[in-house]
Amino acid sequence: MVDLTGGITQVLLLVSGGIMVFYQIMSIGILVSFLQYSGQLLGILEAIVQYPTMVSNSKVIYEKITMFIREDSVVSSSSALQPIVVNSICLDNVSFKYTESTNILENASVKFLSGKVNVILGSSGEGKTTLLKILLCKQKVDRGKILLDGTDNPFFSQQNINQFVGYLPQNDIVFRDTIKENVLLCRDITDDKLEEIILLCEIKDEINRMDKGIDTLIEKENINLSGGQIKRIMLARLFVEDK
Repeated sequence: MVDLTGGITQVLLLVSGGIMVFYQIMSIGILVSFLQYSGQLLGILEAIVQYPTMVSNSKVIYEKITMFIREDSVVSSSSALQPIVVNSICLDNVSFKYTESTNILENASVKFLSGKVNVILGSSGEGKTTLLKILLCKQKVDRGKILLDGTDNPFFSQQNINQFVGYLPQNDIVFRDTIKENVLLCRDITDDKLEEIILLCEIKDEINRMDKGIDTLIEKENINLSGGQIKRIMLARLFVEDK
């Protein structure tokens, strides 16, 4: 709305100024200068109008960051008190829907065993990502239970899920920094441990072929890395903190 008003104002000023120049009431130089200054003034007014919205959005972001920090502190304090060793995770008759008319999962039962590789197959929109979000406690189920080793464990929550679950997202998330810092993310491990992780993720040889090795800077838009290399860098992050 503000942009529309500003555009209309600029057009009216241009038309009225053009008429004044035509009748030699104003020179074209003055008209150009006037339009430039009026544009700057409208930009300031637009910023003032949008300021409350910006403050409101910033408040929401701040609250989310604060909530994340608080949850992370709970994880740090509770992990020592409630160590969890999990051999199986089971969804028992779990149902979930985003809207009243659309069931994503209905009475779903599935068991995941520790040390086994499980592949979830299905067409787009059939609930694969939703199922993972439920396992990560990022979505609450409408009905059913999530069982740890066959027991409805009260400690299974977002507050301690990071103790034993590593999550590799679909989106490529790397930063314009060195490969090493993208793997560590400000965490401290020994050089031997880092080399072991890089070898485990099958990217050591490719890193060694780079001029600066693991200190190679990831360039803007990741143009110096392939999609597979980025995925392996993200995978290496999971092994920095052994789940």
